[in-house]
Amino acid sequence: MTHSDLVITQPSANETRFAEMRDFYVYGIFPTSPFGTPGDVKIELFPASSCTGTVCTGIPLRRIQSHVDPVTGTTNQSCLDFSFVNGATVKGGYVPDIVINPDGSGYTDPNNKVVVTDRYYAGLVLGGVTKTYNTTYKNSSGATLQDLTAGEYTILVTGISRSLNGQVVVKNLTFGITNTALGTNRPPDNKNARSNYAIQHNLRTYFDSFPGYFSDGGSNWSNFLARAYPNNGIEVVNDLYGTTLDTIAVANNTMFMYNINSEGTTYAVELAPILRYNLQDSANTTFLYYSNGEPILKYVDTTGTTWNIASTITPFTGTNRLALTRVEVRSTPSSSYENLYDPNDTAQKTVYTDVSGGITLTQGQEFIIFGVTKPIASTVSATSYPYWYSINNRTSQIAYTITNSSGGVVLTASHDVNLSRYFTPGSTMRFNSLFEFGSEFTSLTTPGTYTVSLHGTDVSGTVVTGTGSTFNVTVLPVERDPARLILSNMSLYQNTATRIPIRVMNITSGTGISFNLTYDPSVIRVNEITLNQSYASGSSLTMNATSGLIRLSLTSTDGITIGSPVPVFFINTTSTGAVGSRTPLTMTSARWGDGTFNYRTFDTVNGSALVYRYRGDLNGNREVDIGDTAKTAYMVVGKTPDLIPDADFNNNGRIDVGDASKIAYYLTGKITEL
Repeated sequence: MTHSDLVITQPSANETRFAEMRDFYVYGIFPTSPFGTPGDVKIELFPASSCTGTVCTGIPLRRIQSHVDPVTGTTNQSCLDFSFVNGATVKGGYVPDIVINPDGSGYTDPNNKVVVTDRYYAGLVLGGVTKTYNTTYKNSSGATLQDLTAGEYTILVTGISRSLNGQVVVKNLTFGITNTALGTNRPPDNKNARSNYAIQHNLRTYFDSFPGYFSDGGSNWSNFLARAYPNNGIEVVNDLYGTTLDTIAVANNTMFMYNINSEGTTYAVELAPILRYNLQDSANTTFLYYSNGEPILKYVDTTGTTWNIASTITPFTGTNRLALTRVEVRSTPSSSYENLYDPNDTAQKTVYTDVSGGITLTQGQEFIIFGVTKPIASTVSATSYPYWYSINNRTSQIAYTITNSSGGVVLTASHDVNLSRYFTPGSTMRFNSLFEFGSEFTSLTTPGTYTVSLHGTDVSGTVVTGTGSTFNVTVLPVERDPARLILSNMSLYQNTATRIPIRVMNITSGTGISFNLTYDPSVIRVNEITLNQSYASGSSLTMNATSGLIRLSLTSTDGITIGSPVPVFFINTTSTGAVGSRTPLTMTSARWGDGTFNYRTFDTVNGSALVYRYRGDLNGNREVDIGDTAKTAYMVVGKTPDLIPDADFNNNGRIDVGDASKIAYYLTGKITEL
């Protein structure tokens, strides 16, 4: 066997900074599995100053060692105590927390907590946070262990018998102040977004086996709550006595307010201590949300087009404690969509991610207001487990008042803050979030303009400062001839050609269409406007285009008859503005000629264009490079868990070899556009 048989898989490269006094696992997967007769493993921890390369001198701060069967070179199952108090393991799970000596002693001995199997070795190193939990917290000489406070340390792992004999591997650690991107992992889009944000902002994430939650990567799990919760808790707010740097006052945390419920550690072990110590408005505490409410918002628009719109990760700032993320307009369904988001819903809808210009719906449609709240000051209540708390106050309801154009109140209502999501197609399992909402309104049935005013209230009904918001709703009548021109809110790739459809609805025997289109020429360049010949055959198009303004006239000798909205015009654009720039797309003087050659007025639904990303820039560095090409190839062969919808360059609804080829051709200059 070679020296590389002994490795340190965890702590992994991105998880070598710990809160002071935290426990940790040292875990190594053997490159060859099954690995015959591995042998005993010794794990030592030294001050980093005591080590040069793989040579460490002096007395180690920790020394733990396995005691394997001399024949098999692995830990006997008889040396594992599956009755470990306050813990539960899968039967047969080889986890270091439950190691005992062959004679049945050593239940509380911290120096023997190493297991060796034919697949991996794993050791539990105590840092001090759980020194009163089923341990003597003494070294082999009987002296009390020194707490692992702020400083640099070196792990030294040595094989001392059988196949591993003489092999050595080291890894450096830091104990001190941490800043972690906290949040839930469900669904994968959210986990990936949080992980990428952490990398970009040099924040920690927790994907290694956490002390008390050991898994060998297969089915062997442990669940020692009295160890896991304190270790998790001090990474958020370290309230242990004896720390030298990592104190309550300097707690530094970043939390994604997405899909958080009272059953999870994000709520009870991570958010709760922030509130317990009144750190919710600390300069070192950042709460984030997704700008449209989802890491990737999935919906079907009124043309039947499926959209996957990436959000901007946005911090709550100032005194703001509520953000409206979007409003959805749709036909009223047979069952309620109150506080429900279903990414697999195929119902057609209009989605407003910016309500500053108001929203529009037609009689018979409903609208759903989605938003997210920032945590408020709250006491917390202790539970039977250390560091697991319940939170006693939050923004629990949204109070709405809807007034008509004369100022008369037409509706008052309170809706719970408790959004649920379906994540699995066909499943009725809902995952709720206590800091997000989706308030459904079906009762605005009279045409007119209304004002929606809202604010949040806490569990006692008190108005929460910083939660007020207002926007307008226009309800259009269902007319016999509601002819309409429709533009959507579009997200465009930077420096990329895009067709923006202008949809027409409800005209009969139309002889012509005319309108003016204004836009910001610093954000998009209009290259040409083309026609959908399926609906505009026999038509003649005339345009007068100047920078920022297009006057358009279409005449038809065949007659145009359209019912439901269909794209008749295509604005062929190139997005030239900076990422994040936006332009309104506004149609004015919109008319159509009927069969008697008289003109009628179109209702118009105006849209906007947002430059949100450079097409092909999958790694977020604002250029297309070999990293993006490689990432696409890895997605094609399934070597990365990321599946970024933006990598579908050939627009066939999946990431395949055609996409990998296209971005490679673009990078090498064989094609000029993705």
